[in-house]
Amino acid sequence: MSFEFTVLSDDRFIEILEAWVDSPWPKTAEDGYALRDRFGWVPAEDKPSLFTSDVRPDELSSSFSVSGGNIRSMRVPITDIAPEEAWGYSLEPAKVIYRHFCDILTSRYGKPKRCGSKRECYRSTFVTPQGVGVKVDRNDALVSCIVESPEEMFIASEYARLVAKGYIVGGRVVAAPGCGWLWGWRGGMAVRRLDTEFCPPTSRITATIKRVQLSGRSSVALTGAYAWFLLEFLRSDLLSPIST
Repeated sequence: MSFEFTVLSDDRFIEILEAWVDSPWPKTAEDGYALRDRFGWVPAEDKPSLFTSDVRPDELSSSFSVSGGNIRSMRVPITDIAPEEAWGYSLEPAKVIYRHFCDILTSRYGKPKRCGSKRECYRSTFVTPQGVGVKVDRNDALVSCIVESPEEMFIASEYARLVAKGYIVGGRVVAAPGCGWLWGWRGGMAVRRLDTEFCPPTSRITATIKRVQLSGRSSVALTGAYAWFLLEFLRSDLLSPIST
């Protein structure tokens, strides 16, 4: 069986980058709606942040997420979706398309900061001078692009830094600074505390982190007081990891 992808044109991809990536951040939801309409993408009747795309004009195939009134991320397909029966034939074309769009991003923003793969899914992450993340994903069925706000990218990088320093192990906070409590786990119990009362319960922080991990993205669930707490936590260099 032969299969040929419908592919976003280079010129259109660059137009999307200029409008969504290179323009000033933060972007509000209203900014996103204006950009959606500028590109001629048609929204869902009940959810204006979900809309069509160039390569899948009859499907609600693009979207952006909003928190606190600002856009956190935007996803747009670079290709249409190969039918399951064509996946064996679509793998090589998908690789070629993926590499081509990575080359375009390299020419604009330099080499990718991260490249990875998992179960035949590949991703390259580029970061612009203003800290916007641009990710290209590929599997057998399609190639897509994700744009992430500077705030999203900051939280992701700080979360990774915190894991590397040993403050978060296995998705669980093992030390928490300054705004209240200092916790360690031994046998599943919190065993150490500072005498202040302003931290959220550690179980809630851990639940937030698990919700973030289960979402498949670095920071989609961080809101309100817990977002503030985690950001303060991530910015702090006052901790030493607690051994368990």
